[in-house]
Amino acid sequence: MTTEHEPAAGPGSLLTSQCWEDGETLIEALGVRPGETVVSVAAGGDNALGLLITDPARVIAADPSPAQIFCCQLKSRAFRNLGHGELLELNGSRFSIRRLALLEDALEDASPDERSFWQAVKGIQTVGIGGIGRLERELTAFRRRLLPCAAGQVKIDRVLEPKPATDRARFHDRTWDTVRWRMVYRVGFARLAAVSADYAGRKVRIGPEAGSGILRRWRQQLVDLDPSANPYLHWFLRGEHGDALPLAYQPRNHQVIRERLDRITWRSQSLEGVLGSLQAGSVDRFNLNGLFEHTSDAAYQHLLKSILRAARPGARLVYWNTLVERSRPESLRKQIRPLVDLAGRLNAVDRTLLSQRLVIEEVL
Repeated sequence: MTTEHEPAAGPGSLLTSQCWEDGETLIEALGVRPGETVVSVAAGGDNALGLLITDPARVIAADPSPAQIFCCQLKSRAFRNLGHGELLELNGSRFSIRRLALLEDALEDASPDERSFWQAVKGIQTVGIGGIGRLERELTAFRRRLLPCAAGQVKIDRVLEPKPATDRARFHDRTWDTVRWRMVYRVGFARLAAVSADYAGRKVRIGPEAGSGILRRWRQQLVDLDPSANPYLHWFLRGEHGDALPLAYQPRNHQVIRERLDRITWRSQSLEGVLGSLQAGSVDRFNLNGLFEHTSDAAYQHLLKSILRAARPGARLVYWNTLVERSRPESLRKQIRPLVDLAGRLNAVDRTLLSQRLVIEEVL
């Protein structure tokens, strides 16, 4: 594991401390083959680490925020220095009364800058690493202040318990999907989206109606798919993963990720800056998360051209749309093609909560 970062920023600049895009969907969408090179948005680090199970030659994970890189680097250190159960406790996936001690163990070989950063972070003992980002703190406020207006603990337990699809549909339509739930969710989603927009430097006011499209996906998550196995839904409603774990935290993947940590590089740099430093035609796969959500059309197309320079023929781009519809512009139709059938199939099983559509494209 290597790291390139600028001087530490304050902990308040940490946007998200976990990944909210489905890691299992990402793996299938990217189709990484052993020995390939992957460029990834770093975000909370979970999915970049999860990519190591595909046996790539290297993963280059980038974010311009030093705080995000410190978060990702801490998770790498936790994989290396802690056992699997200890990692889940420190992350917040499972209950713990010893997170500060585990944090100290994880930081055993950390730099002074890293230690200084984590000493200033508050809340790890209470919620774990996965709960300290601005988005996650906003979600905690939603879960504690707004959600009880629409769903008590009994109802939450019922929605997350295993049951047949017919029973899930009946419960959703008759019990869960109330006018009060729709109102609470739209208000909560608007607040989450506003945090993301503010972080990206887009001072916009997002109204409660913004969550309408994503709200329609909730029936898919609660009926068509199994809520009891959705780690993102568990955290959204309970503030922990419990037994439903994201890809990188599943027991079968722990040792593999630990053994391949030297293949991942964390870079505190814009994605465009990273791409410019790479040899032309050297990258096979691009995990872009929701990178295009708060960029202008011009910036989006400019970044696509940087990706094309760095991409090998046949390279794949994977990203999610939430509030803004993005897909390959017509001007690049001879260089990039959408993989519509694959995206449609994976959209049907994607457990990502806070987005509307998965996009998969291929470099020609």
